[in-house]
Amino acid sequence: MNTPIRRVTLLRVLGWSGLLAALFAPATAWTSPRPPPLAALVLSQVTPPLELEPGQVVVTFTFADTLKNQVLVGPLFAKYGMHATFYISAGRIGRAGYLTLADLRTLAAAGHEIGGHTLDHEELDDLPLAELRHQVCDCRVALMGFGFPVTSFAFPFGSDSPLARDTVIFCGYNNARRTGRIRSPTGCNSCPLAESVPPADPYSIRSPTSIKSDWTLANLQSLVLQAENAGGGWIMISLHDICTGCGTYSITESLLDSYLAWLAPRVSRGTFVRTAHQVVGGPVKPAVRADGGVVDAGTPDAGAPDAGGPDAGAPDAGAPDAGVSDAGVPDAGIPDAGVPDGGAPDGGGPELLPNPSLEVDADGDNVPDCWKRTNAGTSSGGWSRTTDAHSGSWAQRVSITSLSSGAERRLEVRQDFGPCAPSVVTGHRYRVSAWYKTAARAGFRAFYRTSTGWVAWAAGPDLPTSASYRSGEWLTPPVPSGALAVSVALALRAPGMLFMDTFSLVDLGVSTPASTLTVMAPRGGESLPEGMPVELRWSSTGPEESVDLSWSPDLGSTWAPVASGVPNTGRFTWMVPEVLTTRGLLRVARQTAPPMSDVSDGPFSIYLPALGRVVRFGDAWRYEASGVDPGPGWFLPDFEDSHWSTGPGELGYGDGDEGTVLLRTFSAQSSVYFRKKVTLTGPVSSVTMRIRYDDGVAVWVNGTHVFSRDVDSGLAHGDYASASTDNAVADVVLPASAFVAGENTVAVMVKQVNSESPDLSFDLQLDVVAAPGGE
Repeated sequence: MNTPIRRVTLLRVLGWSGLLAALFAPATAWTSPRPPPLAALVLSQVTPPLELEPGQVVVTFTFADTLKNQVLVGPLFAKYGMHATFYISAGRIGRAGYLTLADLRTLAAAGHEIGGHTLDHEELDDLPLAELRHQVCDCRVALMGFGFPVTSFAFPFGSDSPLARDTVIFCGYNNARRTGRIRSPTGCNSCPLAESVPPADPYSIRSPTSIKSDWTLANLQSLVLQAENAGGGWIMISLHDICTGCGTYSITESLLDSYLAWLAPRVSRGTFVRTAHQVVGGPVKPAVRADGGVVDAGTPDAGAPDAGGPDAGAPDAGAPDAGVSDAGVPDAGIPDAGVPDGGAPDGGGPELLPNPSLEVDADGDNVPDCWKRTNAGTSSGGWSRTTDAHSGSWAQRVSITSLSSGAERRLEVRQDFGPCAPSVVTGHRYRVSAWYKTAARAGFRAFYRTSTGWVAWAAGPDLPTSASYRSGEWLTPPVPSGALAVSVALALRAPGMLFMDTFSLVDLGVSTPASTLTVMAPRGGESLPEGMPVELRWSSTGPEESVDLSWSPDLGSTWAPVASGVPNTGRFTWMVPEVLTTRGLLRVARQTAPPMSDVSDGPFSIYLPALGRVVRFGDAWRYEASGVDPGPGWFLPDFEDSHWSTGPGELGYGDGDEGTVLLRTFSAQSSVYFRKKVTLTGPVSSVTMRIRYDDGVAVWVNGTHVFSRDVDSGLAHGDYASASTDNAVADVVLPASAFVAGENTVAVMVKQVNSESPDLSFDLQLDVVAAPGGE
């Protein structure tokens, strides 16, 4: 029993991690089943799956939703030498109330695992395939772009439909977790006591329901004890907020500390803590975009060594340039890339750049001829030539894992006195464009040459982020007197990855004041409250009397009008639409020919300014499921329901994912009833309900009927649903007038489609927005 069942060799350090390759368990004299050696805390390219001896229990702590107070995990878990898995929604990073990229890097450096949880914390079951892949795949693309090796996923709201599960596999994850299929103190009494190792389905790993604020230390301990008493297995502890009195799905720091202190010494009987990846194992697969394209894994292409090689964290080429021209210093002291391609700009005509496609590499050093890789300032990262191109065979990719203030990495036209740098005309403006994709900050930059040398000229704004290739462009200022030639560049300005291909530089001639429109707000990075008025601002030069305003929720893939023929005053009040997004853009355009427009420099977000999620999925409800009619006034506020049973959602039977398993009567009951009191601290201006039901449903608020679905046969107790559904989900805006400041009663009737129906489901959440002047 004392022999470890496997040995883990020191695993190779990833070039961009700069962290420890492996950490072994202490050499204690074990007297009970010994836990296997601790696998690499920084995920390697291949991690062997965990194997358990009989009686051993592995515990995984998971923290979901990217919540800011989860930074407490770092010092708390360090006390006990434990590590957790964080399921991150990449679109939330850095927003108010959520973890920052710096927080995540600190957690990862301490050995915690970073996993995916969709871009925007979306429920997946009802999403169309394209948006489903965008949420699941592009979350992993973004996180891996920040340097995290992502292999684990958690289904938001337990939404693990077969299509969602297949999407997780398509996107390159190794495992996925959902909650509610292991027995817990609050329900699922017929469920297993622990998940198996390896799990029965690595893409639907079973775990107890999420921990709530009313759980005690004894409740938490019971999850581990039930697995130990059952002969071993895997228990995943699902946590959210770490705070006191801040929400239903929360745990206090002191309770979590007590739980860890109780758990730590149980390693002597074979109970130990590992991350999700350390249990399931497997390779870190390349990131897969929503469109199916594979993001290049970072190794040099075609077997040729990369020019200068990844710098593995070493500072680049001396001191930061503090805004001074880089003067053409090659990357890390490596001589620049050989001979230009003959001196003539490719294709002639209006295209001014040599080798704009980046295809020509005569000396085979992976740097396109007439171009140079420049690391300005101090940064860590790498360069590669990649086949993940927009057109042709090749593109350039740059990555940054860390950088000093003002540093960047850019691909630029060689700043020479010969054939590579195009000549320019004083007073003319030039349009530079390229195809790119990135989840980080990136933008264009320009330099010009005088008779004595090169000068840093101007920099464009950040480009919109995009998981797939899109075109970006920037207009330079008018060329100053004395400038003879130009060098343009596309720069990565923050940690992440940037792919670049197919550049262009065109002379637009003399600038005229009549051709400018500039979006001023929202310019990028703002968070706009849904359903609230905000001021749109723009500036213009020229005689335009009116403009057209439009906006896009998806980085310009589609556009919707805001207003047409708006007086060109530079200001317009917009009622923000009820479309939650992290990828919004504003466009201002003139109505007269020739066409001219401007777009936000970067994406803005639209969020729900909730007074609170006053009811969450998984909250407790009173219920009557005996099959007996509760009487005509069951939905009224003053109905006496103290004799009804109480249990947490999801409530129902027949699916195996219930928080509370209801009793199915011999002939399936036609109607099941639920009630809940909701206290609001003030009046509300809007209420949004998301409800899960099977087969039909009707909802009352304070005795007012506010919603029905598939109950066309009637609302009497004995009436059945008019259609059969399977765990349907509906999003509904309820009338705010139905709610009052103070206590409210929400009553729900769920109907079966017939007496033979094998399953029933119900859960509900409510988001409310305070009325003006309310809390």
